[in-house]
Amino acid sequence: MQNSGQYHIDKEILERLIKLGGVELLNQMIDLFSETVPELLEKAKEAFEADDLKTVERSMHSLKSTAANLGAMQLHSISEEMEYLAVDQGKEKISTLLPMAFEKYNIANTILKTQRM
Repeated sequence: MQNSGQYHIDKEILERLIKLGGVELLNQMIDLFSETVPELLEKAKEAFEADDLKTVERSMHSLKSTAANLGAMQLHSISEEMEYLAVDQGKEKISTLLPMAFEKYNIANTILKTQRM
């Protein structure tokens, strides 16, 4: 397995996925991440712009789990914080974190694509 940019992706989680289901599972999970995360982020962005914090909360809850499953821990942390902020009506902070979530996704996705086997 190539260097996974440990700061952005937890390599141990990727190795556990391989042990659980082999390279095929890892590749499927990476593909699913690449397909679903942009949709979740866009849904959260649109909901935020429409002042629909309940949908932001749900999108971030899903994103939090998806990110953790592939070791994208920075994205996981941001989505977890945004999930809680949505519950607490923390719109100002969400407006700062949302662009960061897109950035962390792009970094994690780029790294994960190099981990496909």
